Amino acid sequence: MFELLLLLTLCLNISSDIVDRRISGISNPRALNLWASIVQLLLVCPFIFWLQWPGWPHVGLLLVVGAFSGFAREHWYRALAQTHEQLSRFVPFVRLSSVLVLALAILLLGETMT
Repeated sequence: MFELLLLLTLCLNISSDIVDRRISGISNPRALNLWASIVQLLLVCPFIFWLQWPGWPHVGLLLVVGAFSGFAREHWYRALAQTHEQLSRFVPFVRLSSVLVLALAILLLGETMT
């Protein structure tokens, strides 16, 4: 089951990279960023407020992370809009972020790999 989920995630990531590449050349990067942020917020908020109110410090941290993510995403769309650049030059950096988050969670927060 875990392998199937991993394969599905990989397929979704690759297909979203292809869609991002095609759409970034014909759209405004700020508009794409706005829509991606709205969708991301709509997906994340139910999970955050599911159990209890997290408190203003956590909501503030969520807003800071969202702003940083939006800043990075706009540059991602601008880089993808460059027709002379190859997607294979950008994708490894994006995919390494998941590995970095996992490594930092284990090293700094003491999480277990379960």
